[in-house]
Amino acid sequence: MNKKRKYYPNSVKSRRSYTLKEIAEIYNLHIRTVQNWIKQGLKIIDMSHSPYLVLGQEVRDFLKAKKRNRKRSLKPGEFYCTRCHEPRRSIPKHISFNKTNKLLGKNEKQIIVIGVCMVCGNKLFLFSSQKKVAEMKKKGMKLIEKDKILIGNEGCSLKTDKKNVKDSEKNEFKIWAQGSLF
Repeated sequence: MNKKRKYYPNSVKSRRSYTLKEIAEIYNLHIRTVQNWIKQGLKIIDMSHSPYLVLGQEVRDFLKAKKRNRKRSLKPGEFYCTRCHEPRRSIPKHISFNKTNKLLGKNEKQIIVIGVCMVCGNKLFLFSSQKKVAEMKKKGMKLIEKDKILIGNEGCSLKTDKKNVKDSEKNEFKIWAQGSLF
Protein backbone atom coordinates (compact mmCIF):
# COMPACT_ATOMS: atom_id res chain seq x y z
CA MET A 1 0.00 0.00 0.00
CA ASN A 2 1.25 3.46 -0.87
CA LYS A 3 2.48 5.57 1.97
CA LYS A 4 0.68 8.91 2.27
CA ARG A 5 2.98 11.81 3.01
CA LYS A 6 2.60 15.48 3.62
CA TYR A 7 4.76 17.56 1.34
CA TYR A 8 5.10 21.13 2.55
CA PRO A 9 5.21 23.42 -0.50
CA ASN A 10 7.01 26.16 1.43
CA SER A 11 10.10 23.95 1.79
CA VAL A 12 11.00 25.04 -1.75
CA LYS A 13 11.91 28.64 -2.58
CA SER A 14 9.65 29.95 -5.30
CA ARG A 15 12.23 31.98 -7.27
CA ARG A 16 14.93 29.34 -7.41
CA SER A 17 15.42 26.48 -9.86
CA TYR A 18 16.04 22.95 -8.61
CA THR A 19 17.34 19.73 -10.12
CA LEU A 20 15.33 16.55 -9.60
CA LYS A 21 17.97 15.30 -7.16
CA GLU A 22 17.70 18.47 -5.05
CA ILE A 23 13.90 18.17 -4.88
CA ALA A 24 14.26 14.53 -3.82
CA GLU A 25 16.71 15.53 -1.06
CA ILE A 26 14.48 18.36 0.22
CA TYR A 27 11.46 16.08 0.61
CA ASN A 28 13.50 12.97 1.55
CA LEU A 29 12.24 11.01 -1.47
CA HIS A 30 13.68 8.69 -4.08
CA ILE A 31 14.49 10.42 -7.37
CA ARG A 32 12.03 8.14 -9.22
CA THR A 33 9.19 9.68 -7.20
CA VAL A 34 10.11 13.13 -8.52
CA GLN A 35 10.37 11.67 -12.04
CA ASN A 36 6.85 10.26 -11.59
CA TRP A 37 5.70 13.77 -10.63
CA ILE A 38 6.90 14.92 -14.08
CA LYS A 39 4.66 12.28 -15.68
CA GLN A 40 1.81 13.52 -13.45
CA GLY A 41 2.23 17.11 -14.66
CA LEU A 42 5.20 18.80 -12.94
CA LYS A 43 6.61 21.27 -15.50
CA ILE A 44 10.30 21.30 -16.39
CA ILE A 45 12.10 24.43 -17.66
CA ASP A 46 13.82 22.75 -20.64
CA MET A 47 13.53 19.07 -21.57
CA SER A 48 16.45 19.23 -24.04
CA HIS A 49 19.16 19.87 -21.45
CA SER A 50 20.27 17.57 -18.68
CA PRO A 51 20.06 17.83 -15.66
CA TYR A 52 16.41 18.79 -15.77
CA LEU A 53 15.60 21.98 -13.92
CA VAL A 54 12.29 22.83 -12.26
CA LEU A 55 11.22 26.22 -10.97
CA GLY A 56 10.44 26.30 -7.27
CA GLN A 57 7.08 27.96 -7.95
CA GLU A 58 6.14 25.08 -10.27
CA VAL A 59 6.93 22.56 -7.51
CA ARG A 60 4.82 24.58 -5.06
CA ASP A 61 1.87 24.80 -7.44
CA PHE A 62 2.09 21.09 -8.27
CA LEU A 63 2.11 20.02 -4.60
CA LYS A 64 -0.77 22.38 -3.72
CA ALA A 65 -2.83 21.00 -6.63
CA LYS A 66 -2.06 17.43 -5.51
CA LYS A 67 -3.31 18.24 -2.02
CA ARG A 68 -6.43 19.98 -3.38
CA ASN A 69 -7.33 16.94 -5.51
CA ARG A 70 -7.28 14.61 -2.48
CA LYS A 71 -9.74 16.70 -0.46
CA ARG A 72 -13.39 15.69 -0.36
CA SER A 73 -16.21 17.98 0.69
CA LEU A 74 -18.91 16.42 2.86
CA LYS A 75 -22.62 17.07 2.57
CA PRO A 76 -24.76 17.11 5.73
CA GLY A 77 -25.10 13.59 7.10
CA GLU A 78 -22.00 12.25 5.30
CA PHE A 79 -18.79 10.87 6.76
CA TYR A 80 -15.39 10.31 5.14
CA CYS A 81 -14.72 6.57 4.87
CA THR A 82 -11.02 5.83 5.30
CA ARG A 83 -11.35 2.47 3.55
CA CYS A 84 -13.35 3.64 0.49
CA HIS A 85 -11.60 7.06 0.36
CA GLU A 86 -14.95 8.64 -0.49
CA PRO A 87 -17.74 10.50 1.34
CA ARG A 88 -20.28 7.90 2.49
CA ARG A 89 -23.52 7.75 4.45
CA SER A 90 -23.86 5.65 7.56
CA ILE A 91 -26.32 2.85 8.24
CA PRO A 92 -29.16 4.76 9.99
CA LYS A 93 -29.48 2.40 12.96
CA HIS A 94 -25.77 2.60 13.77
CA ILE A 95 -25.32 6.36 14.22
CA SER A 96 -24.34 7.49 17.71
CA PHE A 97 -22.39 10.31 19.28
CA ASN A 98 -19.99 10.86 22.18
CA LYS A 99 -19.73 14.13 24.06
CA THR A 100 -16.20 15.20 24.88
CA ASN A 101 -15.12 17.85 27.35
CA LYS A 102 -13.09 19.71 24.73
CA LEU A 103 -14.22 23.19 23.77
CA LEU A 104 -14.50 24.51 20.22
CA GLY A 105 -14.28 28.24 20.67
CA LYS A 106 -15.76 29.77 23.81
CA ASN A 107 -19.07 27.96 24.22
CA GLU A 108 -19.29 25.00 21.83
CA LYS A 109 -18.31 21.53 23.00
CA GLN A 110 -16.82 18.95 20.67
CA ILE A 111 -18.94 15.92 19.78
CA ILE A 112 -17.73 12.83 17.93
CA VAL A 113 -20.39 11.30 15.67
CA ILE A 114 -19.81 7.59 15.01
CA GLY A 115 -21.39 5.52 12.24
CA VAL A 116 -20.90 2.46 10.01
CA CYS A 117 -20.22 2.73 6.26
CA MET A 118 -23.09 1.46 4.08
CA VAL A 119 -20.68 0.13 1.44
CA CYS A 120 -17.80 -1.54 3.29
CA GLY A 121 -18.93 -1.70 6.94
CA ASN A 122 -15.97 0.33 8.22
CA LYS A 123 -16.38 2.54 11.32
CA LEU A 124 -16.90 6.20 10.43
CA PHE A 125 -15.97 9.17 12.62
CA LEU A 126 -17.01 12.79 12.27
CA PHE A 127 -15.71 15.45 14.64
CA SER A 128 -18.49 17.97 15.10
CA SER A 129 -20.03 20.50 17.51
CA GLN A 130 -23.24 20.62 19.53
CA LYS A 131 -24.75 23.08 17.06
CA LYS A 132 -24.15 20.83 14.03
CA VAL A 133 -25.51 17.78 15.85
CA ALA A 134 -28.67 19.75 16.69
CA GLU A 135 -29.01 20.63 12.98
CA MET A 136 -28.61 16.94 12.06
CA LYS A 137 -31.40 16.02 14.49
CA LYS A 138 -33.68 18.71 12.99
CA LYS A 139 -33.12 17.28 9.50
CA GLY A 140 -34.40 13.91 10.68
CA MET A 141 -31.24 11.96 11.52
CA LYS A 142 -31.67 9.71 14.53
CA LEU A 143 -28.64 10.02 16.78
CA ILE A 144 -28.19 7.92 19.90
CA GLU A 145 -25.99 9.18 22.71
CA LYS A 146 -23.41 6.58 23.64
CA ASP A 147 -23.00 5.82 27.33
CA LYS A 148 -19.58 6.26 28.83
CA ILE A 149 -18.33 2.99 30.24
CA LEU A 150 -15.76 3.22 32.99
CA ILE A 151 -13.95 0.05 33.86
CA GLY A 152 -12.68 -0.16 37.41
CA ASN A 153 -12.71 -2.10 40.65
CA GLU A 154 -14.27 -0.50 43.70
CA GLY A 155 -13.10 -3.20 46.08
CA CYS A 156 -9.42 -2.76 45.37
CA SER A 157 -7.27 -4.47 48.01
CA LEU A 158 -4.06 -2.63 47.21
CA LYS A 159 -4.15 -0.36 50.26
CA THR A 160 -0.51 0.23 51.05
CA ASP A 161 -0.83 3.45 53.01
CA LYS A 162 -0.52 2.40 56.69
CA LYS A 163 -2.02 5.65 58.03
CA ASN A 164 -5.40 5.15 56.34
CA VAL A 165 -5.83 1.43 57.07
CA LYS A 166 -8.78 0.70 59.41
CA ASP A 167 -8.40 -1.42 62.54
CA SER A 168 -10.51 -4.27 61.13
CA GLU A 169 -8.26 -4.48 58.11
CA LYS A 170 -5.18 -4.53 60.37
CA ASN A 171 -6.59 -7.51 62.26
CA GLU A 172 -7.36 -9.34 59.01
CA PHE A 173 -3.79 -8.74 57.86
CA LYS A 174 -2.35 -10.07 61.15
CA ILE A 175 -4.48 -13.22 60.95
CA TRP A 176 -3.44 -13.77 57.33
CA ALA A 177 0.24 -13.18 58.16
CA GLN A 178 0.11 -15.76 60.97
CA GLY A 179 -1.34 -18.31 58.59
CA SER A 180 -4.49 -19.13 60.56
CA LEU A 181 -6.83 -17.71 57.91
CA PHE A 182 -6.47 -20.70 55.55
